[in-house]
Amino acid sequence: EVNYEAKITKAKSWVNIWNRRDLTLMGKVTIIKSLIFAQFSYLASPLINPSVTLLKKIDTMTYNFLWGCKRDKIKREVVKRNTSCGGLGLFEFSEFIISLKLTLIKKILDPKFRHNWKNVLLSQLKFPNEPEISIENALAHPRYVIVSDVLKC
Repeated sequence: EVNYEAKITKAKSWVNIWNRRDLTLMGKVTIIKSLIFAQFSYLASPLINPSVTLLKKIDTMTYNFLWGCKRDKIKREVVKRNTSCGGLGLFEFSEFIISLKLTLIKKILDPKFRHNWKNVLLSQLKFPNEPEISIENALAHPRYVIVSDVLKC
């Protein structure tokens, strides 16, 4: 929670900067996706999901920015639709976190992807007394935060 609070403060500063400009809805959605949600990218991938209260706090900040601290003018379910379906293409913060974790799992399971962090993570996933257990089985083990968070949805 403490990690997220520092990032929320930073995101609020971005909101305050961009609130001074007269942006279109699509401009605001772009700011939300590229600046506000990006503040949490490196934090959200490896850590457990934030509490529901924290998720609501981030979503409230997002929609307050979108509508200028006024009541929603379009239903949120419509706002979340793809632009080709008449929406704004905005997604909830919890969906953003799940997508980050799924991308991480995809990289872990890809034999062509090579990086030092992958080797560290894989060494932590292996069971020391059972080397024949595959990485896929280890990832499915409920004690691993990344996977358990993804499986909750």
